Parts: sequence; C-alpha cells; structure tokens
Amino acid sequence: MAKVDRSIRLLVFITWGALVVYGIVNHVYWRDEVRPLSIALSSDSFLDLFANLKNEGHPILWYLLLKVFHSLFNTPLVLGFLSLLFAFGFVYLLLFKTKIHWLFAVLIVFGFYGLYEYSINSRNYGISVFLIFWFACMLLQKKEGLLPLICLVILPQTNFYATMFTPVFLTLYILQNPKLRMGQIVAIGLVILSVFFAVLTCLPNEQSLVVKTWTWNELSWVHVWDVGIGFPQLLGLSIPLERELTTLLLLLSLLIFFRRKSIMLLAFALMIIMSFFHQNIRENYLHHQGVFIFGFIALIIGSYEDLKLDFKRSTTVRNLMGLGIISFTFILTVLFYKGYQAYGMDFRFKNSNANELGHYLQLSHVTERVIIAEPDYIMESVMYYYPYPFWVLREQKMARFTHFTKENKDSVSLQDVLKTGDSLVQRGKKVDLVFGWQLPDTVHTYHFSYNKKFYLDSVSLKQFHQDYYLFKSYANWIKHDEYYYWYKSIEKDSIEK
Repeated sequence: MAKVDRSIRLLVFITWGALVVYGIVNHVYWRDEVRPLSIALSSDSFLDLFANLKNEGHPILWYLLLKVFHSLFNTPLVLGFLSLLFAFGFVYLLLFKTKIHWLFAVLIVFGFYGLYEYSINSRNYGISVFLIFWFACMLLQKKEGLLPLICLVILPQTNFYATMFTPVFLTLYILQNPKLRMGQIVAIGLVILSVFFAVLTCLPNEQSLVVKTWTWNELSWVHVWDVGIGFPQLLGLSIPLERELTTLLLLLSLLIFFRRKSIMLLAFALMIIMSFFHQNIRENYLHHQGVFIFGFIALIIGSYEDLKLDFKRSTTVRNLMGLGIISFTFILTVLFYKGYQAYGMDFRFKNSNANELGHYLQLSHVTERVIIAEPDYIMESVMYYYPYPFWVLREQKMARFTHFTKENKDSVSLQDVLKTGDSLVQRGKKVDLVFGWQLPDTVHTYHFSYNKKFYLDSVSLKQFHQDYYLFKSYANWIKHDEYYYWYKSIEKDSIEK
C-alpha cells in the first residue's frame, strides 16, 4: 500500500511539474514580477540595494537572489527559474516529506497558490512557503538542532507576511523545545534580529503613497476578532454575508487543533495578524492571504502525528476535529477551483502586452532612443523584454522602475511631455512616446493609481497631433492595465526614411 501511495504522489508531482513549467514558458510577466529584478539590477552594491528598498514594503532576500543569479547567468530568465525552484521545493516537501494524505495534497498543489500564484507568477511568496514547509517537516521529525532556527532566521527576509508570522513559528519551536542549549538561544536571538531588520527594511516613511501614515494611537483592535475581515476575496463567492462565512470557516478550522490548545492559539494568532494588518496598515490581497493558508498547513504538518492520536481519542473529539477538517477542506476546494481559473486565464488573457512591445523594441534597438511613458509604471513590465532605462517624466530621470512615493509627481500634462521631448531631442536623443491610451483630439484628464493625474489641453493636443503619429499599438484584452500606444515623431521618421 505504501508503494501505491508513493506512486500516486510521484504522478501528482510529475503532472504538476509539467503544468507549471509549461505555464511559465508561456507566461507574460507584468510589473509586480519584473520590478524586483529591475531594482536589483539598478543597485550597484548591497547598501545601494538596501536604500532602493525603502518604501517598497518587501525585505531584501528575493532582490538579493535575483541580483546574484543575474550576475552569474546574465539573463532575465532567472526570475522564472527562481520562482519554479522554490515552488518545486515546497511541493516536493509536501508530497514526499509530510504525512498529509495525497488527496489533500492534490487540493493544495493544484490550487490557486500551488498551480499559479506561488509558482508561475514569479514573486517572493513561494520562497517563504518553502521555508515554512521545511521548518514544519523538521518539527515533524522532532529535530532539536539549529537547522529549524536557521530556517526561521531566513524566513523574515522573504516577504513581510512571513516576517509577521515568524514570531508565531518561533514560539512553536520553543514550546516543543523547552530545554534550550546555548547555541539555540543564540540562534533565537538571530531570528529576532532578522525580524527587526526586515521590519526596518519594510517600514515606510511619510513619502510612501502605498501605505498610509499612522501612529500607534490610531491603530484599532475593535473588529480584529472578526478574522474574515483580513481575508477578502479568499472565497470570492459573491454571496451575501460572505465575510461572515469566511470568519466562520476560519474559526471552525481551528477545531483541527482541538486537543492542542497551544497550537490552536498560534493558528488563531496568525488569523489575528492578518485581520489587524488589513484593518490598520494595508489591504491583504489574495496573493498575501496564501502565506497564512500555507502557514496553517505547516502547523498541521508539524503536529501531524499528535493530531492523528487525538483523532482516535473519543467520538466527541473526532466529531469536533472532523468539523475543523471539513471547514478547512472547503476553503482548499474553493482555492482548487481558483487554481483552475487562474491557470486557464493566464493562457486566454495575458498579464500584459509588455512582451509584444518589448520584443519589437529589442529588434529595432537604437542606442540614442529615449522612451517617455505615461503612465510611467507601465514600462516596468517592458524591462523584462527590453532592459534599457526609460525616461520617468514624473521624476525627471532615466530609470528601470518608478517610485511609488511623493518623489513621483502626482500631476503632469501633455505639455510637460512635449517640453521634455524637445529638450531631449536638443541633446541628440531620438524620442518616442508611449502612452497607456490612444490620445484623443479633445481635452481630457486621466486618473489612475495612487491619485495620479495626466492632463490634456487643447494647445498641446494640437501640437502633439502635428508632431507625432501612432506607430504601433499593443492593446489586446488583458488582466491588468498595461496597454501600449507607441507614438513616433513625424519629422524624425521622414528624415530617417
């Protein structure tokens, strides 16, 4: 029977691996994925990288790995490679190093996070899941050495949700290893220092546009116990009382640990952290919520043998734990369906049109070319395919990425674009304009992310249509807002021809 079980797990692993490799080969990268690579490549040193991460909201490890691997292989393919590497790692651990039944493993690995969000979508969340699962597997094996703590030293540097969850996992380690040796105490100190360093890296200042400024007195705990608040879109059923249903399912899921009160409290603490963060600091999006889901699964993995014994104790305990299992399985089933949707959506509707623009720019590369884009951030995705800095109008400089801070002006106009273009032409540059829309003939004001505005006045529009023409457009239906309308100078083009 064990041989059959292992064969099934191997088949699941091979099938999942084939799907995600095929998926990432056909994946179009968008700005949230490419931005870390651009930041890493724009940083000349570790200190420079640390400075560039101010107001990014992410710790340093993912950026550091991208920088190191790109320096070794000199290709943007390292972005997808690293994402797949850690995805293969956490799926391997789940299937072959835990005792989770393969049916539940199927729901997890072919779910939204395993099949798409933490594998094909190349960001810094898969690495945290790998470390969390590795830590849980070592707890399952009752390892008392330093390796589990080394895991926790690294974990806070992956993403901020992992940073917030690290104290919970550290508490679990201490509860299971009450007689600490000096080496373990030192390692625990390093874990705490790692958490503080990650917080220092991620903590925004008053310049941030992404996270609102707050004081300790403004933080609210009033509704934090309604944990469903911290998980918007987790179910995505669009039904009345969905938040209340989410809260109910999450709280019922705690019954899995009915006989393990300390672990139940730690799992509840993870929920409270999510709810508190969403209400007070910044919204938890679906890709953030997965760190909790895998953290909860890790608590099950780490205490699996004890939970099996508890399940056999009495009918009452079995019924209560069964209710918890049913509740969490319902959540996993919903995420399984979301995985099917996300995987299919990635083929039908691309993340971005950046690959088309980027490939054409690469084929027609001119050293003196300067691209002015508006909105400026739509060029961040293009950097994967055409890794040359563009002119950030709102910051008046060449860069591979924009700042979501007050350094990036909130309002610019078409007149600003034309003046900047003329100035660059006088310096011997060949200026192309890329907009997120096809510019009309009439006065208009565009509004987009973080209260940014772009003004079109009649005089500038008249000059623009006299001086520039639409050369190419890349505006196929996509999941995000990365459409590209590429304008060239009429005079420049006629001279070149």
